[in-house]
Amino acid sequence: MEKENLERRIKEHEKFAAFVHGGAFAYHALGVFYNLKKKNYIDMSIHGLVAVYDLFATFKHYKGGETNEKINSNSRIDWSIYD
Repeated sequence: MEKENLERRIKEHEKFAAFVHGGAFAYHALGVFYNLKKKNYIDMSIHGLVAVYDLFATFKHYKGGETNEKINSNSRIDWSIYD
């Protein structure tokens, strides 16, 4: 019971993290176009790099992030009693 609850919460957190990174990507993409219009190329390139990072992070979280085996191996809870 607890294991399913934990897995459900992890999935919810991953979806929320994907949403947050997606929003950050959108704002950084706007920053790229704004700074391009103002001919501020240094800030434009910084926003572009961070936007690429947020895009990759969005997809990583959307796919689920860490695997359950990695999470369970780092856990202090002995899940074998629930199997």
